[in-house]
Amino acid sequence: MLLCLVGCDKKDVSSSKYIGTWEATDLSLLGEKEAFQATLVLNGDGSSVLTADDDATNCSWVEIGNGIKLKGDAKVTFKANGDKLEATILGAKLSFERK
Repeated sequence: MLLCLVGCDKKDVSSSKYIGTWEATDLSLLGEKEAFQATLVLNGDGSSVLTADDDATNCSWVEIGNGIKLKGDAKVTFKANGDKLEATILGAKLSFERK
């Protein structure tokens, strides 16, 4: 289960290039690709919805230097890599592409 909580330090993301729907394309763990379905919707008001394994979680997000950061307990940071957003969580590498 992925958990995000609404943050209180909102920054204006209304014109961010990251706004939109992103789908997971890869999950690699110890160099092995694993089956994984997830969708990340980033809204212009700083809200987002992360859906993984049919579990939807409401989050907030901010744009950082070269990517985004989901706000909440998980504090997941995604770095931009070309047309992808990538994060490493507990050794697992996640890649998302704009839908």
